[in-house]
Amino acid sequence: MPTTIHGTNGITFNDGSTQNTRSAVGFRNRIINGDMRIDQRSSGAAGSIPWNTPSYTSCDRWASLTGAATPMTWTHQRVATGNNDFASASRVQRIAGATNVGSAYVTQVIESTNCRDLAGQTATLSFYANAGANFSPASAQLEVNISFGSGNDQGLVSGTFGSWTSYSAINSSVSLTTTRTRYSTTVTVPVGTNEILIRFGVTPTGTAGANDWFQITGVQLEAGSTATEFERRPIGTELVLCQRYYNLHGATTTAGNFVTVCNGYMFASTQWEGVYSFPVEMRVSPTFTSSAASTFALRNTNVVPTSILSYNATTKSVLLYTANTATASSGYSQSLMINASSTGFLAFSAEL
Repeated sequence: MPTTIHGTNGITFNDGSTQNTRSAVGFRNRIINGDMRIDQRSSGAAGSIPWNTPSYTSCDRWASLTGAATPMTWTHQRVATGNNDFASASRVQRIAGATNVGSAYVTQVIESTNCRDLAGQTATLSFYANAGANFSPASAQLEVNISFGSGNDQGLVSGTFGSWTSYSAINSSVSLTTTRTRYSTTVTVPVGTNEILIRFGVTPTGTAGANDWFQITGVQLEAGSTATEFERRPIGTELVLCQRYYNLHGATTTAGNFVTVCNGYMFASTQWEGVYSFPVEMRVSPTFTSSAASTFALRNTNVVPTSILSYNATTKSVLLYTANTATASSGYSQSLMINASSTGFLAFSAEL
């Protein structure tokens, strides 16, 4: 039984030990995938950062963009850190030999329902960061930006370019070294705030060396004026949080093996319909992309599709398939499979 309770400062027990109550309360962190463990899109492969339009290319929930036009100048990648506490980091790297000095950013928009309660309150952003030996900005500075708006889920593009309703921003910077360091900044969230964007960026100088990069991990935004210990959620919980915004169904298989996508039936001799079950309800009705038709097959008849799958946004979870020739009689049960291809996938995106 505790002898003293100090509000949010902690609890002192009879044996003299203490417990920080804020650290004990789950879901303090408004950032999803702040430790960069989840990377459904690229599984750690480097992706080119697009020019002028933010895109999701690497770690889940983290988008990137650059002001550097072609040729390709920057990449975004989940990397292994070699550390036990934070095994992964999000790295933004300038390609060796590049002379274009356009800025590059990695950013996350927080859904309105997950941040509107911070309006008018004090909040603290904390993160770990370090840089490569050839990090090139003047004074080795990493730009840190927290943006606010009063609209409702106005999205990444509008937030990145400062066109949210009642847009405002707090800009700061930190000087990085090659040693991983934890940084934090405390802000007063404007009254009326209904959406928040976190952004880290760099504006380079000169010609890029082999290790011209910065990387971040352990990113946390929480209520209060103190940076508490990073909130560690189970990997299954973090994945489900990510899948609210992006869901990838795909597998690497060996020759002759098939991976089931979902079950369905022929509602015409050349058309198949199947219900795809999302692992979690997505934020909004998602957009849909998939690999080539040749990476799929209808299992019972082993027919390879001749046209691409599509997604019916009205019913939210139905895939349609059209064949050029009769496949089976109407009502015939068929399973949709990813065939023996390492690139077969379905992807659903409900990102902000």
